Amino acid sequence: MATELCITSIRLTFGCLAFATVIAGCASAPSIGTAPSASSLSIEQVVRLPAENGHQGLDQVVRALQAHYGQRSDVELSPLTNTQTPITLIDGTVITQVVTNINVSDDVARDVFLGIAERPCVDAHRIAAMIGAKKGYEVDGDDITTGHSSYFFQSAQIDIEMDAQRPGPACARSIAIYKRLPQQALPRR
Repeated sequence: MATELCITSIRLTFGCLAFATVIAGCASAPSIGTAPSASSLSIEQVVRLPAENGHQGLDQVVRALQAHYGQRSDVELSPLTNTQTPITLIDGTVITQVVTNINVSDDVARDVFLGIAERPCVDAHRIAAMIGAKKGYEVDGDDITTGHSSYFFQSAQIDIEMDAQRPGPACARSIAIYKRLPQQALPRR
């Protein structure tokens, strides 16, 4: 009986230590500078990080998307990889397609294209207002094609283009984010 009590005591102690270790690991803060995971991003962060932090913000978004698909940071994501595996972001936005490209200077700077599912609707007006994007052109739909509106954002480091379907609610259907190359920098005002 004393042996069984001792074994039970050891098991309980080990169990408590294992539980405390798991809890402590979950409670610890993530290290500074780590890229968020794709499933912990919201569509607002996907757009705001590059708009506010330029190249560094876009790199964070691309690393999170690549990590989600189990790709190294030097591997491009293609539509064939992604169209069959949608990503649901933390806010419920469904990304149907992710494409990343090495830019024309052939360095590790990347551009990203996101295809966005129709439902749930990502309000293009709200996203545009959040980053200060300007409304571009509008194309009316007809019996064959769907109408769409475009929005554009430019900074010294980043260009963002967003297309939304119309008529009806302006649901974003695609977002393209590009790094501006040094020779493309905006003139100072």
